[in-house]
Amino acid sequence: MTIHNIGLIGFRKILGFITEPGQCISPDIGSSAINFKDGLIPSQELASRKAEIKSATLALDGVREEARMGQRTTLDILDAERELTEAKILLAQAMRNEIVAEYTLAARVGLLRRHISNNQISSQ
Repeated sequence: MTIHNIGLIGFRKILGFITEPGQCISPDIGSSAINFKDGLIPSQELASRKAEIKSATLALDGVREEARMGQRTTLDILDAERELTEAKILLAQAMRNEIVAEYTLAARVGLLRRHISNNQISSQ
């Protein structure tokens, strides 16, 4: 099991305890927790990006149907496809940002080091 698979539960527990930089041993840990919490919560951003993809897909379907009826041009279709592609890219970036935030927080709190040490011990 990787730290990413167990990460969100553990990170949410940690975030419940770390709310101010001064509340923890290291100011770096507190600032990481706050950045993780305040930078549009990853699950909310992912939900937003998925909704954006759904919307862009529906718009593309509508533009294609209108083009079939002669009311839209090929350029309109290409524009709608571009918007869908951009939405997919933003979703991929949001997913990447969530993983980076998880690992950054894990490293600062010491969970990543502990997880690696446990795996090295158990594999020997």
